[in-house]
Amino acid sequence: MRSRTIAVCVTGALLSSGLLSAVAARTPGRAEDATIHDSAALVDELHQLETTVAVLRGRMTSLETELASRRASPAVEQTVTAPFTVVNGSGTPIFTVSDRAWADASPRGRVHIGRGSSDNYGMTFVTSGGTMAVTLGQSKAGTGFLAVTKGATEIASLSSDGVIVNNTTGKQIAHLGPDPENTTRGRLKLRGPISLTDEADGTVVDAGAIGVGLGAVRAWPNTNCRGSGLPACIKGN
Repeated sequence: MRSRTIAVCVTGALLSSGLLSAVAARTPGRAEDATIHDSAALVDELHQLETTVAVLRGRMTSLETELASRRASPAVEQTVTAPFTVVNGSGTPIFTVSDRAWADASPRGRVHIGRGSSDNYGMTFVTSGGTMAVTLGQSKAGTGFLAVTKGATEIASLSSDGVIVNNTTGKQIAHLGPDPENTTRGRLKLRGPISLTDEADGTVVDAGAIGVGLGAVRAWPNTNCRGSGLPACIKGN
């Protein structure tokens, strides 16, 4: 394969140098009439061709050496130094990596990887309006963290504290996770009613507050909590 490549290179060099054209143009009759000047030019062209072949042979050897090295160690490590930005065809940043937090980074891509509030790092997905939509990464405490935001309000999160859901003002309305007062126990806390439904999505049991400090549990279809036998409703007094 190497010999064939060198032969092709030599042929190309001969064609580009015009030597073959010059030799073909010499008729047998003219060969006897060649001047000393023509002979010297021919020798000079041959020397140039020899130099070209030597250069090509050196390049081939270098390429073969590099190829053998890559085959011996295919996992070639590459290092990219942050910060850097990937842009789309219009030059708009779509992906950025920085050692700064998202709030301090410039520019910010639609996807940003950077430092958190401490020695933690995370990935932030940004809306077309430039506000955070999702943050995924490591929390300040060192555990995993996922937050869903709307505008500037965090409306849901998943962390070592469990699953927390907030309303649009940021007030917590649901929590499923360890009990803050005793982490060996779990806690389900809801600010609002609980409903259990059947296959047709009809309510069969619900529970909630009927006033400040008063709760009730109701089994349907006794909407007014009236019935015989077992009580259909349990109310706080």
